[in-house]
Formats: sequence, structure tokens, C-alpha cells
Amino acid sequence: MFAHKDQSNVIKVLRKQIADLEDEKESVKRYTEDFPNSKTEELKKWPKKTSELIEKAHDLLEDVGKRGKSLFQLRKKAEQICKDIAAHVQEARGFSDIPLSYRQEKVAANRFEDFESRSGVLKDIMEALRSPGINKIGVYGKPGMGKTMMVREVKRRAEQERLFDAVLVATVGRNPDLPRIQDEIARVSNEQTGLIEDKVLVILDDLWEPGSSLELLGINGKEEDKVVSYKLLLTSRDRDLVSHTSETQIEIGSLAWGDAWSLFKKIADDPDKSRGLPFYANEITKKCEGLPIAVATLANALRRRNLIEWKTTLRKLQSLPFDQQNSSQIPQSLYSAIELHCSGLKSNELQQIFLLCSLLGRNATIQNLLKYGIGLGLFPGVKSIEEARAQLLNSVTKLTDSSLLLDSGSSLYFDMHDLVRDFATSTVSKEYGVLALTEDAPINWSHMEAMESIKWIYLSNGDTSLLPDELKCPKLTFFHFSEKSSSLASPPNLFRDKEGLKVLSLSKIKFLPIPSSSISLPKNLCTLCLDQVKLGAINIGTIVGELENLQVLSLAGSDLGELPMQMGQLTKLKLLDLSDCTELKVIPPGVLSNLSGLEELYMRNSFVQWAEGIEEHENQNASLAELEPLELLTTMEVHVICNIQKIPEGLFSENLARFKVFLGGRWNHWNSSWGSPKLLKLKLDAGISSCHSIRKLLKKTNELHLEGLIGVKNVVNELDEEGFQELKYLCVQDGLEIQHIVSVEHAFPVLEVIFLRNLENMEKICHGPLGAGSFRKLRLITIECCNKLKNLFSASIARQLQQLQEIRVKHCSDMEETIDDKEQESGNSPEEREGHIVELITLRSLKLQRLPKLISFNSSYRKMTFFNKKVVFSSNLEELQLCSIERISTIWHNSMISCFEKLKILIIHDCKDLQYLLSSSVESDSEGMIQLLLPKLKSLRRFPLYLPQVENGQPSPPPSLKQIIVWPHECWKSLEWDHPNAERVLLQFCGRYHSFPFKLGEGRIKRLELTDIDVENTWVPPSVQELVLNGCNYLRSLNDISSTKDAEELKCYRIWDCNGVKCVFSSSINLLAQKLEALDLFSLENLEALFEAEAITKSPLPPDTFSSLKTISVRYCHKIKTLFPFGMNLQSLEEIRIGDCLQMEEIIVWDAEEGGGEKEGVIQLILPKLKSLELKDMPALKSICGRRAVMVCDSLVEIWIDNCESLRRIPLYLPLLDNGQPSPPPSLQQFNVWPQAWGGYWLESLEWDHPNARAVLLRFRKFTPIPGRFEMSLNQRRR
Repeated sequence: MFAHKDQSNVIKVLRKQIADLEDEKESVKRYTEDFPNSKTEELKKWPKKTSELIEKAHDLLEDVGKRGKSLFQLRKKAEQICKDIAAHVQEARGFSDIPLSYRQEKVAANRFEDFESRSGVLKDIMEALRSPGINKIGVYGKPGMGKTMMVREVKRRAEQERLFDAVLVATVGRNPDLPRIQDEIARVSNEQTGLIEDKVLVILDDLWEPGSSLELLGINGKEEDKVVSYKLLLTSRDRDLVSHTSETQIEIGSLAWGDAWSLFKKIADDPDKSRGLPFYANEITKKCEGLPIAVATLANALRRRNLIEWKTTLRKLQSLPFDQQNSSQIPQSLYSAIELHCSGLKSNELQQIFLLCSLLGRNATIQNLLKYGIGLGLFPGVKSIEEARAQLLNSVTKLTDSSLLLDSGSSLYFDMHDLVRDFATSTVSKEYGVLALTEDAPINWSHMEAMESIKWIYLSNGDTSLLPDELKCPKLTFFHFSEKSSSLASPPNLFRDKEGLKVLSLSKIKFLPIPSSSISLPKNLCTLCLDQVKLGAINIGTIVGELENLQVLSLAGSDLGELPMQMGQLTKLKLLDLSDCTELKVIPPGVLSNLSGLEELYMRNSFVQWAEGIEEHENQNASLAELEPLELLTTMEVHVICNIQKIPEGLFSENLARFKVFLGGRWNHWNSSWGSPKLLKLKLDAGISSCHSIRKLLKKTNELHLEGLIGVKNVVNELDEEGFQELKYLCVQDGLEIQHIVSVEHAFPVLEVIFLRNLENMEKICHGPLGAGSFRKLRLITIECCNKLKNLFSASIARQLQQLQEIRVKHCSDMEETIDDKEQESGNSPEEREGHIVELITLRSLKLQRLPKLISFNSSYRKMTFFNKKVVFSSNLEELQLCSIERISTIWHNSMISCFEKLKILIIHDCKDLQYLLSSSVESDSEGMIQLLLPKLKSLRRFPLYLPQVENGQPSPPPSLKQIIVWPHECWKSLEWDHPNAERVLLQFCGRYHSFPFKLGEGRIKRLELTDIDVENTWVPPSVQELVLNGCNYLRSLNDISSTKDAEELKCYRIWDCNGVKCVFSSSINLLAQKLEALDLFSLENLEALFEAEAITKSPLPPDTFSSLKTISVRYCHKIKTLFPFGMNLQSLEEIRIGDCLQMEEIIVWDAEEGGGEKEGVIQLILPKLKSLELKDMPALKSICGRRAVMVCDSLVEIWIDNCESLRRIPLYLPLLDNGQPSPPPSLQQFNVWPQAWGGYWLESLEWDHPNARAVLLRFRKFTPIPGRFEMSLNQRRR
């Protein structure tokens, strides 16, 4: 007989084998669904045998659960099933037809590699994300350095460490799709809620424009916009842009040689194994010069190539650089790699798809690619759009596998690196006759020879004034134009005699009032896209009525109010997109039913006034019944608001392969939360038992939302008695009559996520036993506000949850336990009960909140600990949150320590009876702990956190621990500690206590924030780089903290709301001021000066005072009159931001006798690195640097002045040209004055050193308020 440990090992091995097989099954399924015609005999047989093996394995596990004792009699059977599964998995991995992108494991080119030259950058970013004082982080580096890959890894780790409630990544790019990004941010903001505090990380990748992009996204750093919930991580190739839009900047540079060589070998199948290749591989890697994209692309291109091709590639790399004007300055190594890849694109269609991808840009949609590709005939031999899409996805997969496309992580979008795009648009486009411009640029349309060879024209963000009266391009097949200024008076002859034109796309334009008859389009047009256009009085029917060969018509986002009758003549139309046509109110009867060839219909967020939902005497619209005859329809997105009984029986045909169907009411979001191809949302006020069309659709739905259903008590039994065999995501809310979700034996075999909210009368999720396989793929369960629910599952059902990763339960007033195991306790002997263990081996996160009656995780141990040995979590649990669980006194039994060894986040909040975490004085191993929050635990007595001891016997903190919060303060005094010095170690992580007499741990703390404490005896560790003093009212100056003199790394001070501070430094000889790089002063109501006046009088300031200072920010310090005293060395100063200082009169005190060099009687104050000068709301400000001094600022980029009406002179040095006229500083970009109301008067009253100086500066004037970065976010000042 096996021991229990052996039994568990056998179970784990079998379950691991099943998981591997499930992964391969999913890969094969995805591939065969996309390419149904590519099945070989082996591929056809493989799924059937897979199902048989999985069924056998689950039967075996079910037998084990029933016996609950051993696997002795089943051992041979278990071993044989394991062997069969392993062989079957290996067979699947041998299918050569399935591309790499369909596998769970991606090739190295699409993965982040944690190389040594990247680990430091990653560490810095993660530390900045964890820091409460930093809300905007900028990552910059040259193109191709791997910024996108880095932030994707940051996203993964942030999610893994549970640093945020949600993480959103959006690619901005040169021409960002701002509405889509805004909608996504809003959706995440509205849907995500945390247990303690909502936190969202927004990653904006590939930023090209400063502040404006953030403002257009609705993220401007102002408190009233609720931006305080966000942290921003920005990437850009422009260092200056990042420095002006973030608080901390991190550079990502080239790979070290060893890392580059390692990456090359991983992707190129280790050339060391092949004879003759190592030398060439080594030399080729060197030529990449540490550029990751070049290394990865070249390695991928040379993979499985012969020796001759390796030699040829190296020879090209060693040759003289190519004409950079023609290559858009693409590095030679990358140029050669892309060239090699392009030569391997075998079909002409694949090459054109690659070229189309480059024109559409970053993070573009597969759908647009499909629309254009159909019109251009890029899918030869296909008989339907479904087949065309499958062929397109196969092409995208091939381009991704060859590194020509980036892995977008979505089947809806594709992505291409800018450098690859530049290659395609500058090199490949010439071969195919493509004219592509993404910004205003003059075009020589009269160059007849050049124009005659043009086949494609792609003009993005252009100006109609650049268009000719007539296009002299006889070979033109594709024309795209998007208008920057949103108006288009189309030249009447623009498309005359263009019978070869197949695709016409006009986007984001506004038609001027012109006769519709003057717009003539070629009759052979196959694709017409008028997306986001303002048609005005244009009759779209006149334009499209005669396009008898039209296959694709897209009017998405247009202001179309009525579908014209002429559209019914488009009998060859296959795809009609009316998405987001919110003005569409009328569709005449007979139009849709005439579109007999229609295969795809998109009407999301559009027309809802179907005839079935309108009174008969008001009916002027099409009926849903008109969609029934459309036998070829495979894709449908439609919203129906009508009596459920009026929905036609045949509305949803068997051919539907993709659908988004919304029935009843209004819905906020059309996009699937999980990217499901088959989405159904029901919000109905009547039962659906007699509506067979909906019941039929339910059986094939992947994602189902049920809201406010009336007349439904049992979801599965009444909606789909077969148990929703294809459903992956289920959301049920606001169903007052629902009592159970399921009570049939077999249900939800592929369900991954279940979300239940506001089901006031639900008593059980599962009523009765479930068969093997039900819920076996469930990974996330969320329950909210289900007040009659007493538990989640029975123990027998819980044993089937072998892929469950997260449990979230909150606001369920009657819940008593999470797992009900009473059924297995009754009638069994003690030995049998001992064998009934529930193993949640995959659970990673458990969040339980506001469950007032909850006593225990499982029912059989109510009077002991919350967790006990009857439920085993293995060691995968990483996050545990228990909030407002009032009736627990001890969290877990000491025998369960091993189940919690991997805990990274422990939050226990407001559990008023909690006394102990463990049942006895045993220390828990907490080496991986990152965050520990224990607020409002007034009864807590013992804190058994394992603290490893160093050589001197003193405890050291857990190596990963970043934050501990225990409050109120009294909790510290009542805790029992296992080491007499333990408290002084832990206090280094706590920012909420009232005294701080202990030394902190050395070598680890980079940022120290002290709030509301007496800092006189505080010891600051030498490793601290940033010191934040918040609300420390006993502080008089930084010299009060004597230990700062030993803090050699300290470079940044932030002093906020410290009312006792009269000066920052009370001594003139101060090493702190010499190495200081950043100084931030906020709301210091008694601050009079940076240096105490008496100290300066006694001893002059050393010449290197402030010699390292880069930035200074002073806000709401109303008593200070001057900022920098005379004699400051400000050679490193880059930013000055002063505002809301009501008595401030002068920024820099500058004496004429001892200032800088004189020139023509003027004293020059040289600030060589100053980039930004911002002055706001200072009514007493009279001078910036004295009446005779001028500031020489060759690096100055911007000046912002707001409400400084007493200022009479801007002392900016303007060098004189040969003609005696002044010229602006060489780097100046903006000279901003706000508000306009007094700006003109104030400018007129200024004194200028040169009569033309005002005119020179006004050229850089922009009426823009001081940007949001000037505002300090609430997160920084939160106490």
C-alpha cells in the first residue's frame, strides 16, 4: 500500500500529464479551426484518441477520490495511462504543419530573456513601481533595444507580484488610435476593484509626442481626474520626451556581448552543434552591436539555413554601409536580416500582406487587413471570408515566426516594429510601386514616369490640398487617405478612369457639401471603407448603388442616419460593417434581405430599432426576420431590444462561427473581456424557455453574460440542459429569482471563469453531485453580494477543481465556510475521514472580504483554525487577503506552514478577533514575502515571521520584503516578538508610527518616507537615496537629522507639510547641499529660506554648494521671499519649478560685483543645463535673477509663466546675429504665457533688453496651461 506522500506524488504526476495533454489539445484545436482544409489523417485521428485518454485519466482520479485510501490496486493502470499520455503528447509535438505560434512555448525571439545586461533595468523599473512616491516612470532607448519586450515582462511580473489590481498595456505609436486606448483605460478603470485600494498600472508603449498624448488619453496628472489610482509606465526612443513626462527615467541600452551571443545561439538552434558555423555565427553576432532586434531577427533568418547563406550574410555585414537615405537609417545587421527574411517569403500574396502590415502601422487590426486583402485578391482559391480569414491568420503567423511581425498577444491585432516597418515602406514598397506618407509632405504628382508605376497610395494624416485634380496612376489598385484637418472636398476627377482600383479607404474625414453625383467611383471596386467619416448631406446610396462588384463595405463610426435603398442592389457584398454608427435609426425593409451573398454583418453599438421592438403604426424599419434568409452568414454582431417571443426561430443559423449578440437593455461594453469569438449577453424581463433560437445559440456560446433574468431559478437546468459544453466564461448578476447555477450531473467541462454578483436568493452554486470533468478547467471564481450563499462548493466538487488559480469572495453576509465537507464526515470511520483531503494544488490567490459569518475555510474544523490540514494548498499560494472576517482568532494550523511558503502578499485587514497567525509558536518561512499589510488588527498577539539571523546573531529582514504596514500604532506595542531586536528590523518598512528610535537595516533601503514622527533620533541608513519627510512638524531643518551626514547615497529630499521648518539647511557648510540632486518642498507654511540667514552671515557658502542640483520644486511656501542665495553653483541645474509662493520676490539673488562674466555691461548667469523654467501663481515676483543679470541657457527647451503679474523682465540672453537681430536660445521650443486674459497686457508691460526680443520669443508662444506634471499627485502626499 502506498503511503499518503507516494499517493500524492502519483496523483500529481497524472494531473501534470493531463495538463500537458490539454495544452496540446488546445494548440491542435486552434490550428485545425483556423485551417480546416489542412487536416492530415494523423491530425484527424489525434483528437479522438485525446478525448479517450483524458476520459480514462479522469475516471481513474474519480476512483481514487471515492476510495480515499491508496492507489495500490490502480497503480499499474495509472502508470500505463501516464505512458500513453506522454506518447500522445509527443506525437502532437511532432506535427510539422502546426506553426510555432500555435504552441504554448514561443520561440526565443518572442520571449523576454533575463540577461545580466537587462536585469538591472528590470530591477530599477520594478523598484520604481513599488515606490509610493513615484507615479510616472519613463523608459527610453534607441529603436530596437527591446523596450516593448521589457514592459511586457514588467507587466507579467507586476501581475505575478500582485502590485496592481489591473495592468493595461497600450501601444501609442506615431499615429495613435486614441479613442480605442481611452475606451480600454475606461473599461479597466470601471471593472476593476481592489480589496483595500484600487491600483491600476497603465503602460503606454512607444510614445512620440509629449504631454499632449497623455492629456488626450485622459491622463493629465490632476487630482480631480482620479488619476491618483494610476501609475504610468512610458516608453519612448526620445530621452527628452521621457524626462518631461515622467518623474524618473531609466535607460535601456545595448546587450552585452555575452548576452547577445547567448540570445543568438538560443534562436539559431545553437550553431556550436553544426560544423563550420560557430565562426560565422560569432562574427555575425558581433556585427549586431548588441541590438536585440538585430540579433533575434538575424538568428531567426539563419535558422536551418546552409553554410553558404551564413557566409553570404556575413559578407554583406562586412561590406560598406548602404545608402542610409534609402534605408531610413536602419542598422546594417537588421537590414540584412529583414532582407533575408523577405527573400524567403515564397508567395507574392505573402509579400503583399507583409507590405500591407507595414502601411497599417503599430497594433493595427486584423479586420482591416482582411478588408483590404479581400479587395486586393490576396487570398486566391478561397470560397468564403471564413477561409480568407484563416489564410490571413496563417500568413500573420508565418510573419510572426520569422520575426517580421511582433507577437501582439491577440488574434485581433498585429504589431510590427518601427524599424521593420521603415524597411518595408522604404525598400519593399519601391519594388511593388507603393507611395506611402504618414505626414504632410509635398508630392510631385506631375512626375509622369514615377506615377505610372504606382499601384498603391497610402496617405495617412494628410492634407487634401496636397491631392491633385486627377490621379495619373493607370495601375492604381489601392488608395487610402485619412485627413488630418477633417474636411474633404474631393476633386471630381480624382478617380476618373481608375477601373483597376480595387480598394478605396477614406478615414476620419468630413465631406463638404457637394453634389453626390459629382463623386464617381470605379464600378470594379471590391472594398470601400468610409470609416469615421462625416457624410453630412452626401447621399451614400448614390455613391455605392452602382458598385455591382463590391464585396466589402465599411461605414464604421460614420454619422450615417439611414441605410439607403440602393444598398440592396449589392448582391455580391460579403462583409457589411456598420459598427459604432450611433446615428443610424432607419433601415428600410427589404435592404438587408436582398444581400444574399452576405457572410459577415457587424452592427455593434449601432442600430437597435428593429421592427419587432416598435409599434406597428410606427414601423418603418427592417425586421429581424430579414436576416433569416441570409444562409451564408457566419459572423453577426447585433443588438436586439424587443419582446423575447418576437425573435424569429431561425435568426441564428447553424453556420454562425463568430457572434456578439446583445439581447435587451443597454450594455456598456461590446468587446469581450476575454477575446471570445462567441459572445452572448442577455438582459431580459421574461423567460426564454419557448425561444428556441436563443436556446440554440446558448449551446455554442463561449462567453455568456446574464443580467436581471426573470423567471429563471436554475441557470443550467433551464437554459441549457446539456450543461453548456462550450462555455468558457460565465457572468451572472442581478437575478433575484436564481437559486442555483447547476444541478445536472455533467456541466461546464471547459468553463474557466465564473463571476456571480447580486444574486440575493442563490443558496448554492451546485445543487447536488457533479460528474467527473465538470468544472475541471475552472481557474477563477468571483462571488459578490450573494447573501444567502453559505459556501462555494462541497468537498467532492472542490477535488475536481484541479486548475483553480484564484478565489475572490466579498460581501456575502451568510457565508459560513468556503468548502462544505460535512457530507464526507458523516458515517465514515476516523481512518476514512483522515483520507478525505481536498487538494487545491494550483490555487495562487485567495481573497475573502466582508464575510461576517465566516468561521473556517472548511466546515469540519470550525472551532479550531481558519485553515487546517483537511484542505491542502500545496505550496503555490502566493497571495492571501482576509478583510473584515470578524470571527476568526487563528489563521492556520502550524502543520500547514509548508502550504504558505511561497506567499508573497499577505493582507489581513480589520479582523477584530484575530490573535495569532499560527496556532503555536512556530516561525513561518517568509523568504519570498514582498508585501505584508496588517491594518486594524487590535487583538493580534504574536507575529511569527521568520527572520534569518546573520553572523552577529541579529535578525535580518526577509530578502524580498518591500513593505510592512501595521496600524494603528498601538498594535506594535502589544505584539510578541521571537527576537529581542526584531522590531527594529521590521520598522524599517513601516511608514505609519509615531516614534522612530531604532536603527534600520543597512544596504537595502533606497527610499525612506517618515510620516508624522519626531525625527530627531532617527537613524537614516547609508543606502538611502531618497528621503521623504511628511507631516513631521517637529522638524526645523535637515540638520536636525544628524545621521544624514553618513548617508553617502542620499541625493533627493522631499519635505511636505512640515510646519516647523523655517530653513532647509541651518548650516552654511553642508555636505548634503553639495551632493544633492533633487529638492522638493511642498506646503511648508513657515519656510523663510533654503539656508539660515545667520549661518550665511557667519560663514559664506562654499563655492560647490548645489553644484550637483538638477531639479528644484517649491510649492505653497508662502513666507519665502528669495530662493537661491548669492553664490550658488548651479551648473547642473536642469529644472526650476516654483509656484503658489505668495511672497516670493526673486528666484536667484545675483550680485553685480561678484557675478559671472560681464558683456556690454550685463552680468551673465550661466546655466548650461537648464531645460525648463516654470513659474506659477506668484503675485509678488518681481525678478528672476536681478536687474542687471541675464541667464545664458543654451539647453533651455521651455518657459512657462502663469499668474506672475508683477514680473517686469524676463532676463533671457538672446545672442545677436550678424545683422544685429536677436536669435532665440538654440534649444527653445515653447514660450508659454497663461491665462490669455492678462497675458497680452503683461507682455506689453515687460522691459526687453532688445526691441525685437519680444517678437523673437512670441514665435514660441502656445496658449497652454502649465502641464499636469507641475501638479504633485495625491498619491505622493497621501498620509
